[in-house]
Amino acid sequence: MSVDQLRYRRVLDEESLKSMREALALGDIAAVEEDVADALAAFGINLAPGSPSYPALGIAVLRACVRALQALEQRNAGEPVETPKFAAGLTGALEAGGTLQVAFEGWEKARERPTGTISEYWRAVTLFIELHGDPEMGDYDDDLRSFSGTAKFRQPSINIHPRE
Repeated sequence: MSVDQLRYRRVLDEESLKSMREALALGDIAAVEEDVADALAAFGINLAPGSPSYPALGIAVLRACVRALQALEQRNAGEPVETPKFAAGLTGALEAGGTLQVAFEGWEKARERPTGTISEYWRAVTLFIELHGDPEMGDYDDDLRSFSGTAKFRQPSINIHPRE
């Protein structure tokens, strides 16, 4: 990057930071509406703009933008800034070539979950591993990344009164 490019970058980032700080101070999420929509689409989440959670998400995105712009400002001033670590979990297991069990452990650590939920998922993972072994998650990389939740899962109907 040339000196002129750095100066130009500083001016743009300074203006963006000022604008985002002002929006955050006012609680005006209009500045990040596109970012919120992009994030919801990326994670396959359907959240109505009228939902009570939507403004909270907008504020969280605004805060993240301000933090990112502050980090850019520091970098552009020549200060060393750590690059944030990417959140672990299933994606981490995929990239590290982890197994299904490693992916489950990452999922379990990602956030607090009810004990019953953890037990049911652990049982399913354990049964799968008993039947098929503990596969490398990288083997399913394309399948997992392309899965967008569009598949419809049905519980099979069980006839408790079979015909004789």
